[in-house]
Amino acid sequence: MHDSDEFQTLINPHQLVQQRKLFATQDWLDFDTGGGGGDPVIEQLDDKPVVVNQNDRYYILDGHHRCALAFEQHKPIAVYLFEV
Repeated sequence: MHDSDEFQTLINPHQLVQQRKLFATQDWLDFDTGGGGGDPVIEQLDDKPVVVNQNDRYYILDGHHRCALAFEQHKPIAVYLFEV
């Protein structure tokens, strides 16, 4: 696992992503249990969704609930963006 300093060199921490380019990597969300999806995939990156860009397709790795809420509200969402 990388430490947080290394993450900062791998990602763009303030990237705004167009919602129509986001692809979910899970097929369901449970809003009935309080909205959150559990523990973050990467502990150091828990304040924004984590997204991976591959061939101009943006896959949500973590933060599906936050992305869904932003989509409902028609708002852009800032994410941690990994480019592969």
